[in-house]
Amino acid sequence: MKIQNGPADKARKARHATVAGEKSGQKGAAKGASSIDRSSDRVVLSERIGTLAESIKEISKVDGPMGASEAKLEELKAAIEAGDYHVDPRKLAASILNSDLGIEE
Repeated sequence: MKIQNGPADKARKARHATVAGEKSGQKGAAKGASSIDRSSDRVVLSERIGTLAESIKEISKVDGPMGASEAKLEELKAAIEAGDYHVDPRKLAASILNSDLGIEE
């Protein structure tokens, strides 16, 4: 069963007419059929999106990246700059594997 004259068929026919008109040099005739006045287009966002953005900012201030506290981040930053921060490769590998496998530590 084939459904015809639906929105996809109409769009396909309009595109075919535009392409055929361009190939035969009738750009104006085919283009006029598919031109759309977009001067009145606009986007309206609800008030809830503003509330969402504010909530995200507040959460970011409290938790920091991935739940790390500011104090912990400053401590790590200082250790890295001083050259005192060392990564245990086995612990890192185990953490990556556990994360990939979905195992909670």
